[in-house]
Amino acid sequence: MRTPSLIRAALAVSVCLAAAGCGASPARTDSSARPTPAAATPFAPSPAAPTQVPTAVAPPTAGSAATGEPGAFEPPAPLCPAPPAVDPPTLTVAAGAGASRPADVLPGGVWTCSTSAQFDGPVPEPAAPVEAAPGDSLAFTIEDGWQILAWSGFDHPRVGDAANIFPETVMPAGTGSILVPITRTGDSTVTVTITAMRADRRVMADMTAVAWVHTP
Repeated sequence: MRTPSLIRAALAVSVCLAAAGCGASPARTDSSARPTPAAATPFAPSPAAPTQVPTAVAPPTAGSAATGEPGAFEPPAPLCPAPPAVDPPTLTVAAGAGASRPADVLPGGVWTCSTSAQFDGPVPEPAAPVEAAPGDSLAFTIEDGWQILAWSGFDHPRVGDAANIFPETVMPAGTGSILVPITRTGDSTVTVTITAMRADRRVMADMTAVAWVHTP
């Protein structure tokens, strides 16, 4: 299970909010092997125990966001030969039937059968909220030519403590979007960690996306 990615994202958000150091551009380093994540201190915004939130919503339909099932996940090995150049995919975010916009994303890493690139930097701090209505879900959509394999995440109030945990969820083949429950009213921050694969199966990527959500 890829829970270290969730822990790293949660720790980065906590440090970011405390030090007001968000928004810096990530630095990229290349290597011949995918780095092993370092151990991190678990995210603990308050003494209260986190609440796990079910991620199941309406069954997927063609062209819509799909839902998966919680469970252990190991990404498949990329196929060879590797492409000559690799860039991380982009994401958009939208709430309910609202317009989508580019998501605030920190690429975690991109790797092929023979190369890898790791991106280091703070988790971004959204500059403006995504406006949502009660009952909406937050949709993160990956660019064409990629599919989302698995995701996990959490949310917390913009002001105050307590977090809801979204457990790692493995997605059906061909998933282009995920739906994240909006569990709060007022202002909250939603953070997701996504593992994705290019359609030709020659490139894998993981990334952390953050959205500021406002619900009346």
